[in-house]
Amino acid sequence: MPVKTWKGRGNLQHWFGLLISPLAVSMLAGAIIVFATAEKFPDWFWKLSLLVGAGWIIFYITAYTAYFQRPILMINKRLRKRRFAKPYVLVLNGNIDEARPGKVSPMYANRRPDDWCYELKKQNPVWRIELASINRAFEECPDILVNPFGEVYPEEDLSSHTTFRRIRDYVWGGGVYINVAGYPFWWKANPVTETQTPAGNFAQSPPGSSNYIIQSLLPDYLGISPSMAGAPQLLPTKQEPVDKERFGEIAGAGGKNDVTVFRHYDISTPRMVPMLRTADWKSIIIGAVPYGDGHFVFAGVEVDQTSTAFEKVLAAVQGWAKYEHEKSR
Repeated sequence: MPVKTWKGRGNLQHWFGLLISPLAVSMLAGAIIVFATAEKFPDWFWKLSLLVGAGWIIFYITAYTAYFQRPILMINKRLRKRRFAKPYVLVLNGNIDEARPGKVSPMYANRRPDDWCYELKKQNPVWRIELASINRAFEECPDILVNPFGEVYPEEDLSSHTTFRRIRDYVWGGGVYINVAGYPFWWKANPVTETQTPAGNFAQSPPGSSNYIIQSLLPDYLGISPSMAGAPQLLPTKQEPVDKERFGEIAGAGGKNDVTVFRHYDISTPRMVPMLRTADWKSIIIGAVPYGDGHFVFAGVEVDQTSTAFEKVLAAVQGWAKYEHEKSR
């Protein structure tokens, strides 16, 4: 897991260079003029100079050294735990921005964005839960961002993966991105042009052969990939006692323990935290992968009408908020 760092340091460095340092240089220039011209400056000038000098030192130590790292991380941890008691959740509505409505067709997920929003609100009335476009989501940086489109994600620029990179930055900075079904980031869709293409690159399989397969974005950036074998299948699920302690009841959500499993992960998948497992303990159906200061939560299911996948993914969203609120990071 990456070493935790204070994500506000970049902002502090920005203001240090933009405001604090120029102010300190100005005050220093004023002091030099005083000594050079033997003029008498008022007492408030010297008091302000001392204050600016002390502020410069504190800002520099905080922005560029690890001297205050531990207490700042402790404060951030407490603030994060408090936020997740009543998290701010945005469900992507498929639009790039509010001015450009479009359409994204989900894959292996038959519920609409407003279905996810409605049920989350119904089960968590104290949470702030809203539908949002891609641009609004990244402007407001919610605690949890839900992609309800399964194997498809809305992409602003199909050639350069602009939205995908923004998602990575959002998670790295501490966000939680939840993909509700299928193989995450397998397809990308521009909602304005209604164009949908594979999200990854074509690669030879095996190397040197004439056969080509789609290489998803997931292995390249997170070093993991789900099982590609077989069609969706109804399987019984279980949770270890530690899973229930961390995330609450997910296996029994919806009144049944079975679920339509599709693109699950091997139990040995590096760094993945199991939330829901197959009954044979060999696979992770819903799991979380740390990335920077945040997490990706992937549900290897098909959200359909024949199983309780919808209810179980909803339970996983609530379970992750519970875990963030109660855990000691």
